[in-house]
Amino acid sequence: MKMLASALALLLIGSIAYTWLGWPERHQQALTVSAAQGKQSQADLDADSGPALKQQAQQYRLIAQRTLFRSDRQGFEAQLPERSNQRSRPAVPKVRLLGVILTQGEPASAMIMEEKSKKSRLLKLGDELGQWQIQDIASDHLLLSWEDQEHKIQLRKF
Repeated sequence: MKMLASALALLLIGSIAYTWLGWPERHQQALTVSAAQGKQSQADLDADSGPALKQQAQQYRLIAQRTLFRSDRQGFEAQLPERSNQRSRPAVPKVRLLGVILTQGEPASAMIMEEKSKKSRLLKLGDELGQWQIQDIASDHLLLSWEDQEHKIQLRKF
């Protein structure tokens, strides 16, 4: 039994020594890749200080300057003024279109009910509903507008 254990120990030590001694050649072979595969050897990479590496350094300069884990990291200055100049779209009023009144010779009117307070109101063209203005009243919908945006409130059919 002792003989078997010592033989296994010698075999293990021998394989470790063989691997250790043969490691630099295998490592060098792994680094050297043929140009046909589109990669350069480690010696070529070490000697190359040409425009390709300088161009890559320029491309990643911004990332190095604005690393994710720095406490003094700031956003991009060019994007901040654009966002501050834009006004945010107001919330669309939560109303239900109850009915539309269309009569000849009279302006169109719409009966709405506010969802929260359950109060009903009669509105006509040009009236304001929150920050939105009533642009159009049709037989089946109410069209609200704010600046260049529109929102349609559909009449429910039961």
